Amino acid sequence: MNSIKLFTFFITMIIFLLGCEKGRKEVEIVPDLESIYLNQYIVDVPAKVKEGFNTKAEQDLIDAVKTLDATAPINFKIYIRVFIDENGNIDKIRDISNDYRLNAYPDSINNYKQVGKLMEAIVGKLSDWQFEPAKDRGKNVKCWCDFKANVHKRHDGTYKFEMSEFLSDMPDINDFIPVDKMPQVNVSIPPKYPEQAKREGIDGTVYIKLLVNKEGKPIRSVVMRSDNEIFNQPALDAAMKFEFAPAIKNERAIVMWVVIPFKFKLDK
Repeated sequence: MNSIKLFTFFITMIIFLLGCEKGRKEVEIVPDLESIYLNQYIVDVPAKVKEGFNTKAEQDLIDAVKTLDATAPINFKIYIRVFIDENGNIDKIRDISNDYRLNAYPDSINNYKQVGKLMEAIVGKLSDWQFEPAKDRGKNVKCWCDFKANVHKRHDGTYKFEMSEFLSDMPDINDFIPVDKMPQVNVSIPPKYPEQAKREGIDGTVYIKLLVNKEGKPIRSVVMRSDNEIFNQPALDAAMKFEFAPAIKNERAIVMWVVIPFKFKLDK
């Protein structure tokens, strides 16, 4: 009798353990996509949109928004990272908007309860988007880049579409790009001191953010902070005359933003 009870106990434990194993949630280890797909800013030739892309993207994204039951007016911010394979097809996407409700109008946000459906609607429109694939060292490569768009549903039910630069070789001013070596100033030009500032004894500092290309030439400049607007233009003018050794990533030059301070101080 005891042997039958013992046998029954072992059978029960085996069934229990198998049930636990079957019901256990599997944790999947996924690769670091940003290491498999190269940043578009460090490849030799970034992926490029094909002819007619802007028109198609506009219609596709408006169609995606139309599937949602949202009362106008409302803004739909679309901010995604797309991973493009060696053939120019979108392989994967990631939502990087943090919050679908960004810039939503207060009078309609309470009526919009389908935020989770926006990305699903967009995904269905991306499968046939085609690009010229990125190239690096003469070969087609996987790359990733960010896509930003805004679809505004007006009071009258019509839609306005706005799209930021996409698949450009110019990084966004706020992008963080790890590099092996930052741009180094080879030639610096002092800014011209405004005559009015001299007469009035005004001094101050202007911080300019400068986009330096692969040849070490400034191609864009923006005032980040300024003690006095009177110094802004002289600082911008001087910054665009600088020359650099470009930023280096994986032994190659890349495009990079740098911050240059310009101090305006009178000799006393």
